[in-house]
Amino acid sequence: MVNRETLKKKIAIFDLDGSLVDSDMYMSKEIIKTFNCLGVSITEEEANIEGKKDKYKLASKYGFSRDELDRTFKKNVKGLYPLDNALRSGNVTLYPETLRVLETLEKNGVVLGLLPRATKESDLIYKVQHLGLEKYFGDRISVVSNSQKTKYNSAVELLKKMQGQEGDVYCIGDRAEDVLVANDLSTNCQLNAKGIYVHRSNFPDANLGKYKMVKTLDEILELVLKN
Repeated sequence: MVNRETLKKKIAIFDLDGSLVDSDMYMSKEIIKTFNCLGVSITEEEANIEGKKDKYKLASKYGFSRDELDRTFKKNVKGLYPLDNALRSGNVTLYPETLRVLETLEKNGVVLGLLPRATKESDLIYKVQHLGLEKYFGDRISVVSNSQKTKYNSAVELLKKMQGQEGDVYCIGDRAEDVLVANDLSTNCQLNAKGIYVHRSNFPDANLGKYKMVKTLDEILELVLKN
């Protein structure tokens, strides 16, 4: 259980890829190649929209299980597109407004936390450092493994790292799991947690329509700082 008295006045918990970092091209290549190795040719549109929302649901659509998709990725695709190359080539980069928004939130007393899902934690840390995000998050990072069905447990661990006063928690990301974790925190930890859905395409997740929806991170500033 999170101790409500240890929370800052406002906390913003971000997902990484698709929220702060533009890695669509990099991830799309991995998804397309993984499905190719399963004998299925998917389009870039499927990879960028359905695959980004939930690659396991896309796999199920073609008759493959979560385990089959993961095994195929690890055996045939992992390592084909080195992260270091992607970062240096610009295939993985920050969105133009990312640093400006993080800087503004921090200057206004909002405590920043990072709650990404990653296959390899060392790659995640390297990405954070390479892109200059470490100064904003420090050790307030909790990595969610692919074996965890939701981000809830990792979110609780992340909040325990944050000292201060009781306050609002904003869960911000481009996927359902990033946003829905706010519900679990509200219900199980009695926190005032709110989800903010970041969607940059023209195909938002209809299931997230009741949450605050933004097209760019700049729109988050008003939602978080307005009170």
